[in-house]
Amino acid sequence: MRHVLYGYFSQKSGLLIYLEDSHLTRVQTQEENEGGCASAYWETTIGSCIGDYRDVDGVLIAHQGRSIATVFRFGELSMQPQQESNGRILEH
Repeated sequence: MRHVLYGYFSQKSGLLIYLEDSHLTRVQTQEENEGGCASAYWETTIGSCIGDYRDVDGVLIAHQGRSIATVFRFGELSMQPQQESNGRILEH
Protein backbone atom coordinates (compact mmCIF):
# COMPACT_ATOMS: atom_id res chain seq x y z
CA MET A 1 0.00 0.00 0.00
CA ARG A 2 2.75 2.46 0.96
CA HIS A 3 6.54 2.32 0.95
CA VAL A 4 8.72 5.19 2.19
CA LEU A 5 12.51 5.35 2.32
CA TYR A 6 14.44 8.22 3.94
CA GLY A 7 18.21 8.70 3.93
CA TYR A 8 20.02 11.15 6.21
CA PHE A 9 23.48 12.40 5.31
CA SER A 10 26.20 14.05 7.38
CA GLN A 11 26.51 17.77 6.59
CA LYS A 12 30.22 17.59 7.35
CA SER A 13 31.23 14.52 5.31
CA GLY A 14 28.27 14.04 2.95
CA LEU A 15 28.17 10.33 3.88
CA LEU A 16 24.99 8.38 4.61
CA ILE A 17 24.59 8.05 8.41
CA TYR A 18 20.96 6.92 8.89
CA LEU A 19 18.46 5.09 6.72
CA GLU A 20 14.77 4.51 7.53
CA ASP A 21 12.61 2.14 5.49
CA SER A 22 8.87 1.95 6.23
CA HIS A 23 6.31 -0.30 4.52
CA LEU A 24 2.55 -0.44 5.18
CA THR A 25 0.74 -3.58 3.96
CA ARG A 26 -2.85 -4.79 4.05
CA VAL A 27 -3.24 -8.53 4.64
CA GLN A 28 -6.45 -10.52 4.09
CA THR A 29 -7.10 -12.79 7.08
CA GLN A 30 -9.12 -16.01 7.36
CA GLU A 31 -11.43 -14.42 9.93
CA GLU A 32 -14.94 -13.85 8.62
CA ASN A 33 -16.75 -10.57 9.15
CA GLU A 34 -20.03 -9.17 7.81
CA GLY A 35 -18.69 -8.50 4.31
CA GLY A 36 -16.40 -11.52 3.85
CA CYS A 37 -12.74 -11.75 4.86
CA ALA A 38 -11.26 -9.33 7.38
CA SER A 39 -8.19 -7.19 6.68
CA ALA A 40 -5.24 -6.55 8.94
CA TYR A 41 -2.79 -3.69 8.44
CA TRP A 42 0.90 -4.18 9.21
CA GLU A 43 3.64 -1.54 9.21
CA THR A 44 7.27 -2.63 9.18
CA THR A 45 9.96 -0.04 9.89
CA ILE A 46 13.71 -0.61 9.79
CA GLY A 47 15.98 2.15 11.08
CA SER A 48 19.71 1.73 10.40
CA CYS A 49 22.64 3.79 11.73
CA ILE A 50 25.68 3.54 9.48
CA GLY A 51 29.24 4.52 10.37
CA ASP A 52 32.95 3.79 10.64
CA TYR A 53 33.60 4.63 6.99
CA ARG A 54 36.99 3.46 5.69
CA ASP A 55 38.75 3.89 2.38
CA VAL A 56 38.74 0.67 0.34
CA ASP A 57 40.43 1.09 -3.05
CA GLY A 58 39.50 4.78 -3.16
CA VAL A 59 35.86 4.26 -2.10
CA LEU A 60 34.56 5.01 1.42
CA ILE A 61 32.76 1.90 2.70
CA ALA A 62 30.78 1.71 5.95
CA HIS A 63 32.22 -0.92 8.30
CA GLN A 64 29.73 -0.64 11.17
CA GLY A 65 25.97 -0.54 11.43
CA ARG A 66 23.07 -0.99 13.79
CA SER A 67 19.49 -1.72 12.72
CA ILE A 68 16.24 -1.81 14.66
CA ALA A 69 13.25 -3.47 12.98
CA THR A 70 9.75 -2.81 14.30
CA VAL A 71 6.57 -4.54 13.15
CA PHE A 72 3.28 -2.91 14.13
CA ARG A 73 -0.17 -4.41 13.62
CA PHE A 74 -3.09 -1.98 13.57
CA GLY A 75 -6.55 -2.87 14.88
CA GLU A 76 -8.16 -4.66 17.80
CA LEU A 77 -5.21 -7.01 18.33
CA SER A 78 -2.47 -4.37 18.08
CA MET A 79 1.07 -5.53 18.72
CA GLN A 80 4.54 -4.07 18.25
CA PRO A 81 7.49 -6.52 18.46
CA GLN A 82 11.01 -5.14 17.94
CA GLN A 83 14.32 -6.73 16.87
CA GLU A 84 17.76 -5.13 17.13
CA SER A 85 20.90 -6.12 15.22
CA ASN A 86 24.49 -4.81 15.32
CA GLY A 87 27.13 -5.49 12.70
CA ARG A 88 30.79 -4.78 12.06
CA ILE A 89 33.06 -5.67 9.14
CA LEU A 90 36.44 -6.94 10.30
CA GLU A 91 39.40 -6.82 7.94
CA HIS A 92 42.24 -9.33 8.14
